[in-house]
Amino acid sequence: MGFVLVGGLFNSPSLGAGISDVQRVISPGGIEAWLVEDHSVPLIAVDFSFYGGSSQDEPGKEGLSSFVADLLNEGAGDMPALLFQERLDDILMHLSFTSGLDWIRGTAKIWKPTLSKAEELLSSALMEPRFDKDAIDRVRASRINTLRENINKPSFIAYNLLREAQYREHVYGRGLLGTTSSLTSISAEEIKNYHRRIFAKDRLKISVAGSIDAKSLGPLLDRVFGELPQESDISPIANVSAITDFVVAKEADIPQATILMSLPWLAMDDPDFFASQILEWVFGRGMSSRLFREVREKRGLVYHVSASHQDEVHSQTVIATASTSNSKISHALLTMKEQFAMIAERGVTEDELEIAKTHLRAEPFLYMDTLDGLTNRLMSFQLSNVEIDYVKKWIDMINKVSLKDVARVASRLFSKNPGIVIVGKGTEEYKKN
Repeated sequence: MGFVLVGGLFNSPSLGAGISDVQRVISPGGIEAWLVEDHSVPLIAVDFSFYGGSSQDEPGKEGLSSFVADLLNEGAGDMPALLFQERLDDILMHLSFTSGLDWIRGTAKIWKPTLSKAEELLSSALMEPRFDKDAIDRVRASRINTLRENINKPSFIAYNLLREAQYREHVYGRGLLGTTSSLTSISAEEIKNYHRRIFAKDRLKISVAGSIDAKSLGPLLDRVFGELPQESDISPIANVSAITDFVVAKEADIPQATILMSLPWLAMDDPDFFASQILEWVFGRGMSSRLFREVREKRGLVYHVSASHQDEVHSQTVIATASTSNSKISHALLTMKEQFAMIAERGVTEDELEIAKTHLRAEPFLYMDTLDGLTNRLMSFQLSNVEIDYVKKWIDMINKVSLKDVARVASRLFSKNPGIVIVGKGTEEYKKN
């Protein structure tokens, strides 16, 4: 019952602070965190990320990072999995871990009256994960089951094919979940070694929001994270631009086909990023976007269509995705390609520019009326390697984008032929044509 209460409060809309109130906190031991104070409720949210993720999985051990992330809640110190979960419940604390391409990320939701016990549990999970055999066996079975559940889903197939085609031999070309073979082969020692390599202070990012001040947060950071190794053992990864101008077709006997179309995109620290945000909104976001109006609304060719950018550490892309009936694949593809070409040649209209600016001026502040929303947004900025005052500049930078800027960036980004992946029935015939 208490856990539900805490979850509800963490999503409470009553929080008074905003992301414009961000403080940089440096602990006595030199650990940095971004903090938004809000004392309206006795809760603290902590979001932290270690550089690593699936890009650091060894060849043949794909899925290792996600395996490790799942195990970090399965016992620590002298507490086996069940006892560890009971201790979390006793103090109304939620703790979870996930893994992506470049980061292993953790989130902690803490009831302030139990803060001292919460920091002990969090520190133990990070410093002393048990990696017991029964937990490893249980998580392995769960991850293999998740893989089997997804392996025949058109969207899962399509995104794996897209990564393989646009990144080839680069580590980004591998599947996030691994394979049955790779998951089966992962040993306890490999799990422990991955943890030793990745969980260190040199590439650690932390965001905090809630009922704690900077003076108190500094020493807490040292108590929770201070005993981690100073340096991680990271394998270097080269930056890579996604390959374009390809078609990959996968035959599947399904009633609804999936289409993906992808191009390289811009990172948040690129001078043209704000113009690219305008383009992304006009092209593929929301019911006023070009793709929605031209492909779905006017022609009825798809059930769903949208586009959004993917901002990873070593590569950025924009991916347009659509679902359609098999009989409409060719027509939907042709219309989507026409929209790619049109925006490259003509940019956007004055009305489209103003509509996009109206939406984008508000975007950084959406979902920030909750502690979860605040820490998530703070973390997204940190992982994109922007400055702490970035959000204060956001509105001005959006307002400064001109039609000429958008036209120039549209030509820069959309002039290439996109990479295309199709999963559905009759796709091989389309590829031949």
